[in-house]
Amino acid sequence: MEVTDPVTGCSSSETYEVGADSRAVQTITFDLPESVFQDELPLALTASSDQNLEITYTIVAGVGEISEGQLISATPGELTISASNAGTAAIAAAASEAMLTIRGNYDLTGAVTGALNDQAIDGEVVLYDQQEQEVRRTSFTAGSYAISDVREGSYLLKIERASDFTTAAINTYYDGALTPPEASVITLTDDTTIDIALLTPTAGQSGSGQINGTVTQANGRSRIVIGRTLDGAPLENIAVYLIDRTSGAVVNQATTDETGRFAFDNVATGQYRFLIDAVGFEVADLGTDIDYDESEGTLEVSAEIGQNGLTLEVAVVSGSEELLSELRVFPNPVRHILHVQDPLNRIRSVQLHNLAGQLSHHFEANPLGQYDISALKDGIYIMRIEMTSSELVHSKIIIQH
Repeated sequence: MEVTDPVTGCSSSETYEVGADSRAVQTITFDLPESVFQDELPLALTASSDQNLEITYTIVAGVGEISEGQLISATPGELTISASNAGTAAIAAAASEAMLTIRGNYDLTGAVTGALNDQAIDGEVVLYDQQEQEVRRTSFTAGSYAISDVREGSYLLKIERASDFTTAAINTYYDGALTPPEASVITLTDDTTIDIALLTPTAGQSGSGQINGTVTQANGRSRIVIGRTLDGAPLENIAVYLIDRTSGAVVNQATTDETGRFAFDNVATGQYRFLIDAVGFEVADLGTDIDYDESEGTLEVSAEIGQNGLTLEVAVVSGSEELLSELRVFPNPVRHILHVQDPLNRIRSVQLHNLAGQLSHHFEANPLGQYDISALKDGIYIMRIEMTSSELVHSKIIIQH
């Protein structure tokens, strides 16, 4: 096309592409989260145009509803949304697409059985995530529970019977477990029904023995001496169990008080598995084997839970339990000097035995209560403290030079 300059009168030619859009380019920025749960809807859609024009949203793929710039609802699955503007006489049209995953919310229901005489069970159903953090807790009655709108994912499921429920039954994780490490993980990807049968204890024991103990949380300063934890934070309302290792039956159960203490009464001689239902610590194993002879006296168990797992020590006290609290043994582990002290000076001797039961060293009591163990090899020893009253205390000592 020839063009004439109105001032100079000169002409020139310019070429135009037929159909080309000479309008200003428009860019739309549109970002979505990678995924959202259905219970997080509605979701505000926040695309923007660099030309400050209004954005229109439409669903390109998937099932959902958009209204007034918000994703109101959607079915689980992949969803693709377009953010667009038709442009103006001076600005070209533009569009941008983004994808997000809609994760579902589902209902979890089921029946709770296992009570004696088929009594209907009341209590609470509890969901924990895989980090053992409580997610949901809902009461139920008459042996039927329901939790609505649970987010898709993997969980631990626990039934806790009501505190006033008189029929023998034990708080139980799915599927038939007493502690989180033993529980089966459930995965919700749809509405799900899971029935749970509560475990039931055997008839009460008829022995004459006693097992007492303390459950504490490690705090970096705590240590265990003579079956008791010093400076650890007590864990209250923790269920502890005594399991017969041969039959697998729960023969005794207790709950810790505000000081972390518990007691098993009428314990018979036997081989047991001691278990702690402590949720939230992500400990791989919350139990230990205990061999008990009721003729030896009271067994004192100290269980400490921390980042390094479960630390458990057992001390046998032949005589009064008050004796246990009065003795002081430190440090443990010990490098050179072991302190074994009694403010009433009732200690007659201190013996250290290896794990094979052989005597490694015998100390006569001294007024300072200090015993040089530097000549002994590193390892775990059983310490036997004999009192002037003939009472005995056994405990583990670690020598670590």
